[in-house]
Amino acid sequence: MPRDYDFPSACAALNGSPNDDFAADADVNTLAHETEETTTDEDLTNGSTANMNLGGKDYLIQRNWVNVGNGGCLVQYP
Repeated sequence: MPRDYDFPSACAALNGSPNDDFAADADVNTLAHETEETTTDEDLTNGSTANMNLGGKDYLIQRNWVNVGNGGCLVQYP
C-alpha cells in the first residue's frame, strides 16, 4: 500500500468498484484487512480452516468486527 491497483492479482481482490474508483477501493480493502490483522493476529501465527463455502469450494474469508447490536465478527454487513 498504496497503489494496490497496480497489482490486481496479488493485492486488489475486488470484482468491480462500488465507488467507481478502483484504486481507492483496492487500497481501502487492503487497509481494512491489514488493520484487522494487526489486532487479531499480529504475529501471523493463527492457523485456520475454511469458514465459507461458495459454489462448492471452501474459502477462508477474513471477518471484520461489525458494531451493530451486540457486535460481532462477520463476513458481511447484517
